[in-house]
Amino acid sequence: MADRYAYIPLIGIFLMMVWGFADLSPATQLSAVASAMVIGLLSTATYRQIGYWSDSYDLGSHALAVTQNNSCASPVESDR
Repeated sequence: MADRYAYIPLIGIFLMMVWGFADLSPATQLSAVASAMVIGLLSTATYRQIGYWSDSYDLGSHALAVTQNNSCASPVESDR
């Protein structure tokens, strides 16, 4: 629910993963290119997701479009 609060405590784990990967892989041009590709793909995915957070309506309609049986994102039925 509150994933945004997990980023700061996880910095140490992220650093451990990055430095561990750097120690295990040989320092070659291939690993640099692969890293750049991963960063590029993640940046593109992030840019796409940011569009859904522009307002509450867009966020809610996207949540309804991509989930099923989600009680938090289910449409509110009115008595009108």
